[in-house]
Amino acid sequence: MQPTILIPKQVAKLFAWLIQASQQVAKPFYDEKVEPTTLIPKQVGNMYTASLYAAFASLLHNKHDTLAGQRVIMFSYGGGSTATMFSLKLNEGQHPFSLSNIASVMNNVAERLEKRYEYTPEEVDIFVGLYEARREFGIKNDYWCEMPGNLLPGGAYYHIGVDSEYRRAYGKKTPQIEEYIEEEEEEEAVCLLDVYAIHLCFFFHLEFLVCIYLHYPD
Repeated sequence: MQPTILIPKQVAKLFAWLIQASQQVAKPFYDEKVEPTTLIPKQVGNMYTASLYAAFASLLHNKHDTLAGQRVIMFSYGGGSTATMFSLKLNEGQHPFSLSNIASVMNNVAERLEKRYEYTPEEVDIFVGLYEARREFGIKNDYWCEMPGNLLPGGAYYHIGVDSEYRRAYGKKTPQIEEYIEEEEEEEAVCLLDVYAIHLCFFFHLEFLVCIYLHYPD
């Protein structure tokens, strides 16, 4: 009996069927283990390294009352040949670092997501233009920006600039700075380049992540 020879088109159909079957089998596991970690990453987009911890924050927000004694596997990889995986053992802990208190601090995640600023396509074109201009003129350091005003909530950290030795500097929005913004609102400047870097970096880089929590104590 002659062996069956599969042509490439048949192989592609077979793989498509296997993928579909695997997804159907894995869906209940995905819904239970992975879906609770996707709230923030789905809404915000790629944040490079922070994407993994945004997934962890989503898990704490959604499942904090069932996580004590559980282990979380953190796994992230980019477009290269390197990946990172480590695990966290969660305990209820003591205030202020208890799971319940962390969850209470994060109880307004959905509200914060709703308060995001929506940029128009025209504004996005400006951001991209500024980015390209900086690349064209070779501006990599020694630039400074004003805080982006009312776009940030109180207590938020923001990027100030990069000094001549390529050291990044950050500030914190305090009540004093808020008062200054109200007094000098007409003269307030926004560093569009850094807003671009915060909100649009996921257009230029893909990073995949998985954050799964497992139901076993050790």
